[in-house]
Amino acid sequence: MVRRITFSAALAALIGVCRIGPGIAADAPPGLSVPAALQGAWYVGESCSDVTSYFFRGDGWSIGIEEQADSETIEADSSLFSVLQIEPDGSMIVSSYWEDPVKRAFVPATFKLTPSGSRIVGSFVSPPGAVNVPKISEIRCDNPEIAGKPWPLVSDYLSDLTGILDSISTVQNACNTDAHACADAVVSVLDLNHDGKVSSAELVSFFRRASKLGILLGKTVPGTSMSHAEFTLEQVTGAELGAAVVGPIFAQIVMSNIDYDGDGFIEPGELETFLRQVGMPPGHGYLGRLIESAKNSAEQAARSLNAWEQLLGAFGGH
Repeated sequence: MVRRITFSAALAALIGVCRIGPGIAADAPPGLSVPAALQGAWYVGESCSDVTSYFFRGDGWSIGIEEQADSETIEADSSLFSVLQIEPDGSMIVSSYWEDPVKRAFVPATFKLTPSGSRIVGSFVSPPGAVNVPKISEIRCDNPEIAGKPWPLVSDYLSDLTGILDSISTVQNACNTDAHACADAVVSVLDLNHDGKVSSAELVSFFRRASKLGILLGKTVPGTSMSHAEFTLEQVTGAELGAAVVGPIFAQIVMSNIDYDGDGFIEPGELETFLRQVGMPPGHGYLGRLIESAKNSAEQAARSLNAWEQLLGAFGGH
């Protein structure tokens, strides 16, 4: 079934993706704040020339991406979590999940992250079966490589992805509480030329970057607050190029609903007015629809690219 791009889908890319961390359709569970030193982008590996995974950890949510050097398939897991305890040495214990090999299902677990020099060491605290899982060591990297070769996902896409994830951490608290603060925060994220307002071109740019995040969101794992996705670089590329086709449509939909004075820009006051009209902050059900719409928008972008390729092929465009 082909889904049409609705205003809710367009709004999801504008506000929904910014409003909470990726992964599930619910507000983050209550807990302590994640120390700033443990947030942001980290890589698993002994050195930056041989990493195996990427983690981006925000305040109450995380996304992990793993790509094998000998496989085209990339896996991503995203999750909401609570910080259960912060210890004197800066370690934190968080709620997590462990894939039980006997039950063949994800079960609740607790995970400890300990600062160690310039690294973070992670290990399971519970359940008993997970305690013997090898520890992971995370490092900061500017130019990570897999088996001594550049990581295409990182070099081609991860800078945009990290920017969006960073934006989520920046604006999520504002958008959870107050329409005025939310509007200011969202506009600041979209406003690439820093003129205090958002143009159609800036909306298209964000939609193009957000389409890649839609691929990573994947599907919610039943009974958990996490999502899992499996994809290839070609699918990420397809979503981004497809977004270039449908992006102007997305921008027109958003503009026609929020640009009240018709000057071709969205100012913070206009976005605040809109947020108050739809009810801000939204409830849990509305958040669920926003996240689902973001995923559907990415799927639609990829389908649009495929349709254009078929059309060009029919007219000898290849």
